[in-house]
Amino acid sequence: MKEHLKDFVVEDNLIIREQVYNRIKQEILLGNILPGSRLLEGRLAKKINVSRTPVREALHVLEMEGFLESFPRVGHRVRQVTYEEGMEIHEIRAVLEPLAARKAIESEDQDYLDALERNLRQSEVAARQELTTFLRCDAEFDEIIVRASGIKTLLSVWGTLRQRLNLYRMEAQHAIETRLKSIEGHRRILECLQARDAEGAKKAIRSHLEDSKRALKYIRYTMDH
Repeated sequence: MKEHLKDFVVEDNLIIREQVYNRIKQEILLGNILPGSRLLEGRLAKKINVSRTPVREALHVLEMEGFLESFPRVGHRVRQVTYEEGMEIHEIRAVLEPLAARKAIESEDQDYLDALERNLRQSEVAARQELTTFLRCDAEFDEIIVRASGIKTLLSVWGTLRQRLNLYRMEAQHAIETRLKSIEGHRRILECLQARDAEGAKKAIRSHLEDSKRALKYIRYTMDH
C-alpha cells in the first residue's frame, strides 16, 4: 500500500474527504490494496498529510458502501466479498441489466451503440495486455447500457453491486481465455441491441452472467483444493 499512496497530494482543502475517499476506493478496485488489508486512520492521515477527520469520514463512507469492515481496537479492513454474495449479485444483475437493455433499446438516442463498439475494440486490446485496464473496460460496457436506460436509480444500484463484485472477480479474469469469453458475450449482447431485440438481449445478458458465475465457481473450487 505504501508505494501506491506515497505520492498522493490533496489539492483542495474543500474536498479533502472526497479526494481521500476516491483514491482509497480506486486502489481497492485496482487490487493495489488487497482484501484483508488493514487501513489505519492515523497512519493514512500521516501518509497523506491531512488531519484524521477527513480520513475517518472517507473510511466510514467506504464501510457503508461495503468496501470495508470495521473492528473495535483494530480499525478497518478491506472486505472480502464471499462466494455466496458474488452469486447473489449475479442473480440481481440478471434482473437489472435486461431491464436496462430494454429501456436503452426503447430510447430515441442510440449513440450508446457506437460507445459500445469502441469499448469492445478497447477490450480486445486490453485483454491481451493488462488486467486492470481490461477490468475497467469490462465494467464500462455494462455501465454504458445502464446509463443509456435513463434510469438514474438503476445506475446507482447497479454501480454499487458491480463494484462489490469486482473485489471478488479479479482473480477470475487472470486467464486470457476468460477475458476473451467475456468479450464474446458482450459482442452477442451488442448484436441484439443493434437489432433492437429486447428478448434476445435479455437472453444474451443472462448467458453472459452464467459464464461469469462459472468463472467464480472455478475460483472457489481452486481455493478449496
